[in-house]
Formats: sequence, structure tokens, C-alpha cells
Amino acid sequence: MQVLSDKLLHQFADRAGGYDRENRFFHEDFEDLKRAGYLTMPVPRELGGAGMTLPEVCREQRRLGYYAPATALGINMHLYWVGLVADLWRQGDHSLEWLLREAMDGEVFNAGHSERGHDLPVLLSTSKAERVPDYRAQDVRHHDAGVDALRVARNLG
Repeated sequence: MQVLSDKLLHQFADRAGGYDRENRFFHEDFEDLKRAGYLTMPVPRELGGAGMTLPEVCREQRRLGYYAPATALGINMHLYWVGLVADLWRQGDHSLEWLLREAMDGEVFNAGHSERGHDLPVLLSTSKAERVPDYRAQDVRHHDAGVDALRVARNLG
């Protein structure tokens, strides 16, 4: 199964150099990816996604990465959370089904463990999280490839 058409991949390729030169977020690519269902590829069919397996999602990521490497890198964190939770769901663990449903509603997820201090055991994290109705994380931030895409910063990790 392919989510992205060759025509769309070529459009991504045409824009990739501009994103790099201007050091800006891939807003146009991101909107095209959302419309194509790319952000919900691993969500099980029963929940409205494409139900793609890890090898299928990886194949699509390789295709995207060939044409628009920064776009593929920028969306990867979201895909690994959604893919992991989708695999758990398919194995009978539905405790994180909320994440899959929110992904179907357009939420984008990232992970705080890629920040400084989180690379060794996560227990050494210097971040502080405070429950507000969800969570507010406080940490020294560095560039995050997906930060411009986040409507609701669900910082997992």
C-alpha cells in the first residue's frame, strides 16, 4: 500500500531545497501529509486509520525521505509514537487507545526524551512536568523538527 503518490513526492522534492535554504518548517508538506492520511498510516482500520504495519510505514518513510529528507525526519517522531501504540493495540493492549483516537482527530505527538539530559536513562531527566489538565513540561529546549506542527503539545516521554 502506498499513501503518497509519485506526483506528491515530486512536489515535496521541489520544495525541499527552499525549506533548507530558508531554515523553515515544512508547512506545505505537512498539510499535504495530513490530507493524504500519512500521519495516521499505522492507526488500525477499526479506528479509522490505514492499519499499516511497521514495515509498510517504514517503506513509506523511505520513499518520503528520498524526496524530502527533512520532512521525513520531522514527522518521524509522531509516527513512532502512533506506530508503537498501534502495535500494542493490535496485540490487545488498548490502554493507550486515546492516543490513536486523538491522532485520528489531527493531534500530532512528539517526545521529550530527545532533549538534553534525556539521552541517558530517562530517570536522569532534568525536565519538570506539572499536571494542568494535561501536562506542562519545563525544560531547556533545543531545536525540535516537529515543534511548529504541534497544536497541542503532548510531550510524551
